Amino acid sequence: MPRYDQDDQDEDYDDLDDAHPWRQRLVTWALAALGLGLGFLIPYTLYLNHQVSQRFGALQWQLPTRVYARPLQLSPGLAMDAQTLKTELDAAAYRDDGAGTRPGTYARDGGRFTIASRGFGDIDAVVPARRLQVSLSGGSVASVRDLARGQNLKSALLDPARIATLYGQKQEERRLVRLEEVPELLVTGLQAVEDRDFGTHHGIDLSGIIRAIWVAVRSGGETRQGASTLTQQLARSGLLGIGKEVTPSRKFNEILFALILEARYDKRTILEAYMNQVYMGQRGSQAIHGVAAASEFWFGRELDSLSTEQIALLIGIVKGPSHYDPRRNPERALDRRNLALDKLHETGLIKDPEWKRARAAPLGVTRTPGMAAANRFPAYVDLVRRQLARDYPESALQGAGLSVLTGMSPSAQAYAEGAVTRTLKSVENKKRPPLQAGLVLTDVHDGDVLAVVGSRNVSQPGFNRAVEAQRPVGSLLKPFVYLLALAQPDRYSLASYVDDGPVTVQLGKNRRWNPTNSDRRSHGSVRLVDALAHSYNQATVRIGMKVDPERLVNLVRVLAGIQAEANPSVILGATDQ
Repeated sequence: MPRYDQDDQDEDYDDLDDAHPWRQRLVTWALAALGLGLGFLIPYTLYLNHQVSQRFGALQWQLPTRVYARPLQLSPGLAMDAQTLKTELDAAAYRDDGAGTRPGTYARDGGRFTIASRGFGDIDAVVPARRLQVSLSGGSVASVRDLARGQNLKSALLDPARIATLYGQKQEERRLVRLEEVPELLVTGLQAVEDRDFGTHHGIDLSGIIRAIWVAVRSGGETRQGASTLTQQLARSGLLGIGKEVTPSRKFNEILFALILEARYDKRTILEAYMNQVYMGQRGSQAIHGVAAASEFWFGRELDSLSTEQIALLIGIVKGPSHYDPRRNPERALDRRNLALDKLHETGLIKDPEWKRARAAPLGVTRTPGMAAANRFPAYVDLVRRQLARDYPESALQGAGLSVLTGMSPSAQAYAEGAVTRTLKSVENKKRPPLQAGLVLTDVHDGDVLAVVGSRNVSQPGFNRAVEAQRPVGSLLKPFVYLLALAQPDRYSLASYVDDGPVTVQLGKNRRWNPTNSDRRSHGSVRLVDALAHSYNQATVRIGMKVDPERLVNLVRVLAGIQAEANPSVILGATDQ
C-alpha cells in the first residue's frame, strides 16, 4: 500500500494556491460585494416598506370638495318654460342625444322633455335614477310621468348641477370607485393592453425588461419599449412619492416598490388603487386622476354607460394622456384606440362584429370637458366659502371630499346675470365711467339664496359687490323698530295710532334733525301697521325715539350681526354694512 508524506501533500496545496491566486481574490471580492449589497439593500428595503405602509396602506387620496346647486323639483303647476328647463338641464351636464335613455341625457319635442335622470344622494334620502316625461304648457309644468312605471307623479327630483370644486393643496379631480363598479371590459382590457401577466407576476415582468433592453441595444438607444407592469405604473404614479424622471435610481426604487406592493397586497387591492390613481388628463391646473373622473372629463358620461370604443380610448390614453389627447391630437388618439381594440379582439374580449363596429366608430369625446369648471359662479361661490369658513376650520375642508349642497337655482342665476348685463347697458353712456353692479336673489318662501352676481363681469372672480361692498342698511331696520314697540303690548299694538306729522329730534350742540317721508308728505294719524307697511319715516322716528335707539342697536346686533352706533339716525338705517 503506497504511503504519502505529509510534507509532500502540503507542497502540492501550496503549488495549487500559487497557481490560482485570482480565484481566492474573486471569491473574497464577491462575498464582500454581496455583504455590502445586502447591508445596503436590506435596510433600504425596510425603509421603503415603511413608506408603503404610511402612504399606500391608508389609501388616502386628496378629494376635492364639490359644491352643488339645489336639486330641481318638478311638479305639476310649477312655473317653468322650455328654455328655463333646458338651462337647468344644461347646467347639470345633461346632454340632448335625441333619445333620453342613458342617465344624464334628454330628448326634447317642443314642450315635452324625456329625461333620464341620474340617481344621487340627497340630504335625507337616496334618490333613484328615473326616466321621466315632463310636459310643459302655458309657462308651467303640466305633468310629470314615470315612463318605466307608466304613472303620473306628484313630483320628481333631478340631480343638482355642480357649480364649483374646491381643491386642497393638490389640484386633483378624482371620483373614487370600487373595482366592482368599473366595467368588466375596462378591467380585463387594461390588463390585456398594458400588462397581460398581471395575474401571475410578482410586481415586475423580467421577460419584458429583457425584451426592452434588447430592443434598446439593437436600435442604439433610439427605440424604447415599455416594460412596466401595472404595479410599477402605480408605484410611480405619485402615490408613493417617487417621480417620473427616467433615471436608474428612480427605476430601481420603482422596481423595489412594485415588489413590496405585490408582497403586501392582493391583486384586487392593487388594481382598485390603480383605477383611482392613474393620471388621465389635464384641464388647466386640474389634474384628472382615475377612470371615473376620466369618463366624465372625456365623454361627459358615467363610467357604467361607456361603449366599447370609449373604453378602448380610455385604455389607450393611459400610456400618455398628453400625447394621445383626443381633443388636441385626434388622429394619434384614434390610432391608439384602434390598437387597444385590436388587442381586445386578439385576446377574445370582444367578438368580430363588435370589433368592426367599434373600429369604425368616431372617438366620441365631447367638444369641451364634461365636468364643470373649478368655479363657474365666482360671486355665489364666494358666499359659500365665507359660510364654510365660519362653520369649519380650513383643515377640515382641504381634500376632504365633502359635498356642499346650496340653494342656488342655475336658471335664476342665468336670468340674474342677464338682467345685470342688460340693465347696465341700458343706463350707461360714454360721458361717465363704467358702472358696477351687485345682485342677491332670495326665495321669499324659505330664504334660500338663489343667485348672486358680484360685478358687471359676472364670470370673473374679484371684488364681490353683492357681499363685500358697504352700503346703508336703510329701511331694513324699520321692522326691528316696530318689533321693539310690539314687545310692549300695554303701549302698542298693530292697531295703535301714531303721528306721522313733522318731527324734530334734538342732537345736542344746538343741532336738530328733521327727517321727512320719501313722498315729502305728512300723513297725520295712522295706524301702526300702516306706518310699517308704507315705511313712513316720521312715524317710525317717533316710535324709535320712544323705544330708545340703544335698545334697537342691541337688538340688530344680536339678531342680524349688524354693528351700529346708537344715534337717532340709526332708526332709519343710517349705518353701512
